Order: sequence, then structure tokens, then C-alpha cells
Amino acid sequence: QNDPVSRGKRSIALDLKSPGGVATLRAMAARADVFVAPSISDNGPGTIAESMAAGMPVVSSTNCGFASLITEGEDGFTYRFNDVDRLVEILRWFAEHRSEIGDMGRNARTNIEHLSVDRYADELVGIFQAAARSPEHPPRA
Repeated sequence: QNDPVSRGKRSIALDLKSPGGVATLRAMAARADVFVAPSISDNGPGTIAESMAAGMPVVSSTNCGFASLITEGEDGFTYRFNDVDRLVEILRWFAEHRSEIGDMGRNARTNIEHLSVDRYADELVGIFQAAARSPEHPPRA
């Protein structure tokens, strides 16, 4: 095939019923260059943050809650979940710009390092406190 997306590229099909479980997934992730989260709906797929922390660029539909972690073109790309042409364009970009994948992965790692569960919890508490002080939501007696 002459298509740069499929020419000479790895193709991995995962049978979730096969033995190996987490060990198999870890081995596959170690061989991957890019993580793709093509979800139609997912509030916060931890796999995006985990992949970035592992130094892997991420491609995600904008319907994923953690797509907001991605800095477009710096550590990954996003696309509308129903825009298959854009997804194909992104995958072709990675196939044609393999030399840039390492830098994008390093950027992903750097950009996610500031996150932590404690910081996330603090941000949520701040959001809830601000909402509670909002004039549209007076405190209940």
C-alpha cells in the first residue's frame, strides 16, 4: 500500500478476551508512538493523562474530557468526534513527520508534569466554592 498511514507501520489488534491483560497492554503501549483516544463520549479518560506522562503524543476527540490537556500541535492533536477526515489527516501527519514525534512526546511529558491529584482536588474545591458564592446560587439555610 502506498498510503503513508499504513505503509510500513505497525498494526495492533487487541483481543480484550485474550490472556495477558495489563501486561499485554503495557507491552503494546511501550511499542506505540502515539496514543489515540477516539471516544464519542468520555468525561475524563485517564489514558490521555497517562499517555502524556509516559511521553507519548496524544490524539483525542474533543468529546473527551481530558482533551483540554492537549496543546494543539505541541503535544498532540484534537478533532471533532465525527470528523473522520480530520482524524485521518492527523494520523497521516504523524506518519509523515516521524522525526517530530519524540519532541511532541517530550512536550506532552513536560506539559502534564504540573498535574497531580492534590492540585486537581484543590481546583475542584475552588470551582465549587466560587459556584457557592455566586449570586445565582445563594447559600441554603
